[in-house]
Amino acid sequence: MAVKRSREDIMNGLLVLLIFLLTLYAPIELSRVIVSWGLAPVFMFELTFMWLFYGLAIFIIALIVHRRAKQRQGNKERGIKMIKTVIRFQNMVMAFDTEGEQVPKYQGRYKDIKGNILRDASADTVFTRWSNYDFEPETVSREEW
Repeated sequence: MAVKRSREDIMNGLLVLLIFLLTLYAPIELSRVIVSWGLAPVFMFELTFMWLFYGLAIFIIALIVHRRAKQRQGNKERGIKMIKTVIRFQNMVMAFDTEGEQVPKYQGRYKDIKGNILRDASADTVFTRWSNYDFEPETVSREEW
C-alpha cells in the first residue's frame, strides 16, 4: 500500500526544502555578485536586495513553524486530539491521532460514532476500511467511508 502523506507533512517537507535551497543559494549568489561587480554601488544594491528577501523568507518560515508548534501545544494542553487516521472494521471503528495514539472518543460501533468522526475530521484525515481477509486496510474517500 502506498503511503499517503497529509497536507501538513507535505508542507513541512516543502519548508525544509525551501530553507535548504535558500541556504545553498545565498552564498553562491553573493560570490557571483562580488566577482561580477566588485564593490561597485550596483553591488551594494544587489547585496541589500538579495539579503532582504533571504531574511524575509527565513522570517516567514520561522513564523509558520512557530505558529504550528504553538497550535499543537495548545491542542495538547486543551486535550484536543486531531484525527489522523480512521480504520473501519465491519461495524467497529478505530481512530488514531497525529502521534499514532488511539483516540477513545472516536472509537466504537460504526453507526454510533460515524457522525462525530465526519464532523470533527480534518481535510487531512485518512479514511480506511479493513475487510475480513485483506492483508492491509483499503484507503477510501470520506464519502465512501
